[in-house]
Amino acid sequence: EVEALRTSIAKLTFPVPEHTVAMMLPRAVEPLAVAFVDGFASGDGISGGNAVEYWLNDRSVLKVATAYHTKGEIHFNLEEWAVVLTREERDHYTRRIY
Repeated sequence: EVEALRTSIAKLTFPVPEHTVAMMLPRAVEPLAVAFVDGFASGDGISGGNAVEYWLNDRSVLKVATAYHTKGEIHFNLEEWAVVLTREERDHYTRRIY
């Protein structure tokens, strides 16, 4: 399951609409929020974001970062990246949300 998910994620062209990666999970897994970036002005709108983890088994975790954007009255969310990590890789992974 983990390798199939990793292969499917590699075929995506990020950013993708919010929940795209979660819909690819082979079974329901509760997300665990691990990071949040408060909104800040960027160009003609406001951006913010978060990162969540989905533990796939006792050795592998899927980490997904979602950015939240506003442009005037228009609000949209895009998943910026997703990566499958081992437990050991997770402890040292330091990628920004966007």
